Amino acid sequence: RYSMYSGDNRTFDVDPSSGQLRTQGIFNYERGPTTYILVLRAQDRGNPARHALCNVTVNITDLNNHAPIFDSPNGYSGSIPENTATNFTILTVNATDIDSGLNGVVRYTLVDSSNMFDVDSITGRIYTDVIPNRTFDFETIRSYSLRVIATDIGEPGQPSLNASADLVIS
Repeated sequence: RYSMYSGDNRTFDVDPSSGQLRTQGIFNYERGPTTYILVLRAQDRGNPARHALCNVTVNITDLNNHAPIFDSPNGYSGSIPENTATNFTILTVNATDIDSGLNGVVRYTLVDSSNMFDVDSITGRIYTDVIPNRTFDFETIRSYSLRVIATDIGEPGQPSLNASADLVIS
């Protein structure tokens, strides 16, 4: 006969015949707890009855169930002086992901049809790209509309999630 000797008997139970440990609820890594310490008891039907205890540690792992969130939900705007040099920092975007491990590591990409800008994939720094013989001319183009995408890396076997934010540079 098997039973729970100590531990969270509201979250886990033990089949008295097979000793199979079962969950009784849904786990949420972000709300915790992420570790459960249980002690299971096995007892024979002898006379006198004998028993043994077994320590069990259950670790809850995080799923990649949250997309990154930008700190500026309405998008970003920046400005550059006319005839700006290359590698000029315009602004830095930031997104966070509450998942843990690689599921919470954010990388950035930029959708830029003008090919005049780039983003540092790790820091989110938006800067002017290196383009020979091209300059920023306010009389020709007054503003640039871009989109920055924040993607979490995701643990192996789990899909990456992403979010996007609009960026206007004038």
